[in-house]
Amino acid sequence: MQQSKLIRLLQSFSREEQQRFLLFAQSPYFNVRKNAGEVQALLTCLLDRLQQPDQTLDKAQIYTQLYPEQRMVTGKLEKLMSQLYQLGRRFVEVDFAAHQQTTEHATLTFLQFCRERRLDKQTKSLERQLQREWQARTQLDLEDFALRYAYEKQLSDFLSTHDDRQNDHNLPATLKTLDHNYVIARLEYAVKFLAIDLFISPQDTTACQRVTDHLLKLDVDIDWSIPLLAVYREAYGLLRAEDARRDQHYNQFLAALHAHEKHLPIAHLKSLHTLIRNYCLLRYHRGETIYLERAFELYRHHLESGFLYYNGKIMPGTLNNIVVSGMRCGAADWVYQFLQNHRSRIEGTDFPERVYQFNLAYYYFCVRDFRQAIPCLSDTYEDRYYKLAARRLEIMIYYEMESDLLEPRMDAFKILVYRISDDQLTQKQLTGNRNFIGLLRQIRMPSTWQNDRRIEKLRQKILQTPHLAESDWLLTKLMAMR
Repeated sequence: MQQSKLIRLLQSFSREEQQRFLLFAQSPYFNVRKNAGEVQALLTCLLDRLQQPDQTLDKAQIYTQLYPEQRMVTGKLEKLMSQLYQLGRRFVEVDFAAHQQTTEHATLTFLQFCRERRLDKQTKSLERQLQREWQARTQLDLEDFALRYAYEKQLSDFLSTHDDRQNDHNLPATLKTLDHNYVIARLEYAVKFLAIDLFISPQDTTACQRVTDHLLKLDVDIDWSIPLLAVYREAYGLLRAEDARRDQHYNQFLAALHAHEKHLPIAHLKSLHTLIRNYCLLRYHRGETIYLERAFELYRHHLESGFLYYNGKIMPGTLNNIVVSGMRCGAADWVYQFLQNHRSRIEGTDFPERVYQFNLAYYYFCVRDFRQAIPCLSDTYEDRYYKLAARRLEIMIYYEMESDLLEPRMDAFKILVYRISDDQLTQKQLTGNRNFIGLLRQIRMPSTWQNDRRIEKLRQKILQTPHLAESDWLLTKLMAMR
C-alpha cells in the first residue's frame, strides 16, 4: 500500500495542499459519488496516518477503521482507493490551475464567457480593463505576449463564427501578436539551448540554429524595439558569433542589456546576467585573460545590485565563481570579507557550511596559508562536484608543500574520478578532472625538469586541451620547471 499511486500522490502534497484536498473532497460539487462519505473518510484516515510516523498503512487496520465490525471484502478498499486517486487527480487539475492562473488569465476567461453569452456591456468593460493593464505595464514577459495573443485569438475565433463575414475578423492583430509571441519564445529557448551547449555539455544545436537563423532573416513585421526581443536577439548573436566578431557582439549585448534593463522582468534579467558572466568565464578559460577581470567586475556589480540573491541568499556555484575569480584578480581582502558576510547566506544545498569551508580553503590556498587550508576540506562531501574539487585542491596544496602525501592522494583521485559515472557529473566535468591528473603527472616526471622542448610541448597541450580543470595553476607549475 505504501507504494500505491494514491499514497505517493498524497505524500507529494504539502501540508497546505493536503488540507485543501480534504476540503475539495468534502465539496458535493466535485465529489459527486454515491459513496462520497466513504471516500472522504478514507482520505481523512490516510492523511492522519501520513502525518503520524508511528502509524502504519496496513490495509486490514484501515479497513477496520472505515468499516468497524464488518468482515473484509476483497477488492472493496482497493476500489475506494482508486476512486480517491481519481478525485486526487481532479483536485490537482483544479487546484494547480487556480494557483497558476494570473488575474489577467481569470479576466480573459470571464471575457470569453461574456462574449459567448452576448453580455456586451461587460465585454466592453473587460476589454478596456485589459488594455489599460497592458499599457501600464513596462516589464513585459513572454507570458504577457502569450496572453495578448490569446486575447486576439479569442476575439478572432468569436468573430469568425458570429460575424457577418464582412471584416477581417481581427486576423491581422492575431497574426501580429502570434509572430511576436513565437519569435520571443524561439529566441529565449534558443539562447538557453546554446548556453547549455557552450557552458555545460555539448549538444547538437544544428537544427536550432538553422531555424532561428532563418527566422531572423525573414522580412516580417516584428517590432525589434520591444525590450525582450532586442536583448534576446543580441544574446543569440553573442552565442553564435564567430571569433573575429565576438568582441563586437559582446559589446552590443551589454549595450542592449543596459538600455533595456529597467524594462525587463527580474527573472529574465537574472538569467541574462548569468549568461554574460558565464560567457566571460568561458572566454577566460579559452585563454583570453582580460575576460577574467570583466567577469569579476560583473559579479561585483550584480552582487551590489542584488541580482545574485534568491530569497536573500546566494547559490553555491555563484559563491565559488566569485571567490575563484576574485582571488585570481588579486582581490584577496575583498574575497575574505565577502566569505564572512555570506557564511550564513548560502542557498541551494543541504550542507552550506561545507560549501563555505571549501571556499575558505581555496582562499587560504591562494594566500599560501596551507596549514589553515587543509582542515577546511571535508572528507564527507555528498555532492560529487565538491568531492572532486576538494580532493583536487588537496592535491594542489600537497604539491605546493612538497608533501610525501602527494603521490597517494593523486592515485586516490584518479580512482575516484574513474569510479564516477556520466550520470553523476557532466562529461565535461569528468574529462576536465581526468585531464588535470594526467597532465600533473606529466609535469612531475623527471624528464620535464629544465627540458625546454618538453615544457613547450606540455604548454601547448595545456593551452589546447578544451576541458581541463585548474589549467592556470598547471601552467604556472609547468613554467616553474624551466
